[in-house]
Amino acid sequence: MVTVVIMDPSPEYVKDWMEKRGYDFPVLWDDGYETEAGVWSWPETWVLDRQGRMVFDFGETPGNWGQEVGWMVEAVLEG
Repeated sequence: MVTVVIMDPSPEYVKDWMEKRGYDFPVLWDDGYETEAGVWSWPETWVLDRQGRMVFDFGETPGNWGQEVGWMVEAVLEG
């Protein structure tokens, strides 16, 4: 899992926020990528295959993220 930060005030703020919640996945700081990638809503969720290709793309994250996205991840892992 990777997240891209686009609107938070500083890298330090994001680092503290992640640590307080026990998250340890990579965070990328946006430098115009959101426009290049055509991101139109937040949060934006993508499921990528092992080659880094987008397989699923949906705007707002579903209420039960793990349950809703789980089948997508399983489908990608199965091939």
